[in-house]
Amino acid sequence: MYKISVLGQKGGCGKTTLSINLARGFQIAGASVIVIDTDKQASSRDWYAQSEGKYFNVIAMDTATTLEKDIKALGNFDICIIDGTPKIKEMAVASIKLSDLVLLPIKPSPLDIWASSDFIELIKEIKLIKEKLKVAFIINMQNNKTKIKESVRETLDSTGFKCLKNSVAQRNDYIISLAQGITAYEMTSKAREEVVALINELQEFINE
Repeated sequence: MYKISVLGQKGGCGKTTLSINLARGFQIAGASVIVIDTDKQASSRDWYAQSEGKYFNVIAMDTATTLEKDIKALGNFDICIIDGTPKIKEMAVASIKLSDLVLLPIKPSPLDIWASSDFIELIKEIKLIKEKLKVAFIINMQNNKTKIKESVRETLDSTGFKCLKNSVAQRNDYIISLAQGITAYEMTSKAREEVVALINELQEFINE
């Protein structure tokens, strides 16, 4: 089972939207997928209820000390995506330690980068022990009318972690799809194109 944590120190960075759409993307690519919702806000579980279980399972796990054991007990899924908690908490640390890949969605603004500094340092410390851990930023909720994305990308690259070339724009289609219990893949839109491109890049990064 390949474990991917989607984490962010700041709330509202789009972790749940990204987790659900990535899960659907990997599923369409042929992988068996499960999503673990570790956030008390239960946004992934709310979407799952709205979807009536049409796609993949979403389950709650809220005990950091047993997280690894609980995930192992799930069975043989190809991909496990952990929709993480905001801020550095025990659950976030546990998620990083058991993951093969940590994805850090971040809004393209200096405030959001500064707010993530403690998270970045924590991951660097864990990576000293877990050398094979892969880490990547995803520029999320980008306003395509601005030119700030490239300067943000340079700043993120300077952390030593990869910043994925494909980003996700701020689009109503992501909000609409979640409200309807579907994903961007069920829509004919730019949102779907973005997620397809992101999944393709992630698969290449995983296989490197």
